[in-house]
Amino acid sequence: MKQFLRWVAAPILFAAPVFAGGFWLTLERPANESDAAAVVRVIGCHNPQDAQVAGTAEGLVRGKRASVPIKLRSTGRTGVYEIERPTLEPGAWVFAVTARLDRSLTSELAPLAADGRLAAVVDRSTPEKPGRYAYRAILPADIDAALARLTRR
Repeated sequence: MKQFLRWVAAPILFAAPVFAGGFWLTLERPANESDAAAVVRVIGCHNPQDAQVAGTAEGLVRGKRASVPIKLRSTGRTGVYEIERPTLEPGAWVFAVTARLDRSLTSELAPLAADGRLAAVVDRSTPEKPGRYAYRAILPADIDAALARLTRR
């Protein structure tokens, strides 16, 4: 019985808090009548409305990296924000958005269309897709890889 507790029951009991709750964000296309570039939805069981959300538009313009801070505005719905459409030079661009809540962090990279809006519904089903989310900070290498995928199209 002690062996059962040590090797089977204990790992299950100690792993439960890791999977409890959850905290993540999504980037979505705004409604057609909206002038927003994208909608950020912070989701989770632990007060997502208290999350600190920030991000940038990261681009490759004439072969050089560019970064533009994004502006978020409240939609009046809990944990839902609109990203104001940034003024961007022609090139390949992605949104890099991060949400922090207590000790939790989640982030997402998503491609932009030429008009500065989210390019499409983000498909996370394969690693080749440019839309990516993670439970960690976005690294410069993540942005470089996403921009490289966009410029290969």
